[in-house]
Amino acid sequence: MDGKEVFALASRPVAEGGEPIGYMFREEGRTERDSGWRFLSGNESPLYFMEPDCMTEVRMDDLIKANPDIAAFLKAPVGTGYRRNGKGGFEAEVREDESAGGQLMKVLADRPMRKGIVSSGLLLLLAAVAVLYIIFRILK
Repeated sequence: MDGKEVFALASRPVAEGGEPIGYMFREEGRTERDSGWRFLSGNESPLYFMEPDCMTEVRMDDLIKANPDIAAFLKAPVGTGYRRNGKGGFEAEVREDESAGGQLMKVLADRPMRKGIVSSGLLLLLAAVAVLYIIFRILK
């Protein structure tokens, strides 16, 4: 990407565990080298995002090498998100009036839940807290 080293944030299951990317979204980068891309497996629980080091900085070149199918989407504008569909490809997920963080909360809320473990209202609250915590950690 333009000859300079560019980074993204990825959940540890994607960055270190080798899980395939199931969801990706782009927000404003926090630094000159931050692409703004955020990559998740899609299997992370809302409680996972409450862990202090749930996301890690990863070189975009390394992500593309491990996940070549994401390369076609990386020029998409801020506010864009993609979810892996049942056929293994990606489909657009973001409407212009929704933030990427809002999309993350939507993805977490749309995930199937086990009966009786957590109510969907509590799940949304936990997701909102997790997103705010991640933003706070990034800006810190």
